[in-house]
Parts: sequence; C-alpha cells; structure tokens
Amino acid sequence: MKSRVIGSYLQTGAGRPSQQVPAYGSGRVCGAPHCNTVLSTYNPALYCSLHDVAAAVPRRRAAVRSLVK
Repeated sequence: MKSRVIGSYLQTGAGRPSQQVPAYGSGRVCGAPHCNTVLSTYNPALYCSLHDVAAAVPRRRAAVRSLVK
C-alpha cells in the first residue's frame, strides 16, 4: 500500500521549533511502477533517487580557472 503524507514534524529534544525535524511518514514506497524501494522518513520526494527526475539532472559547476598565467 502506498501512502502519501504531506509533511509532519518529529520533535527532538525539548521540542522547540528550532529543533523540529520535518518527517514525511514511515513505510512510504517509491511511486514508480514496479519499484518497491521504501523511502526514508526524512525524504520529501515521491520517488527514490533512481526514479526521481530532479536527482537525475547533474548539477552544473563553474568552470575551473587555470592558476597559470
């Protein structure tokens, strides 16, 4: 059974707002067909890293400048 949780908060320590950690429910499964990967409680995505489109796009980095003049 796939479930979708729209963000709740797990409290740690004394429960002050600065110590709250966003949690998205346990037992959630990747939304891709035939994928049974269980998502982390702290992962807000609907898909695992293999099927997540945002994770598939490589990050762009600035060009490396030559130190030799």
